[in-house]
Amino acid sequence: MTPDERDLLDFATKWLPYGGGPGEETMLTFGLTRPQYLRRLHRVISRHPQTIPPATLEKIKALT
Repeated sequence: MTPDERDLLDFATKWLPYGGGPGEETMLTFGLTRPQYLRRLHRVISRHPQTIPPATLEKIKALT
């Protein structure tokens, strides 16, 4: 996993209790709109599912 991928995953994990992070935060943190951020995040979890706890993985998959 690259450092950028790790940053996306860490951000998602931090914001999971709050619905995955608002668009303002994804823009400030990554320069991405929420939909862009979610597309990248879903690519990360599809490439590295074994590195993510199953319960966390399911919650991330449910983000829209």
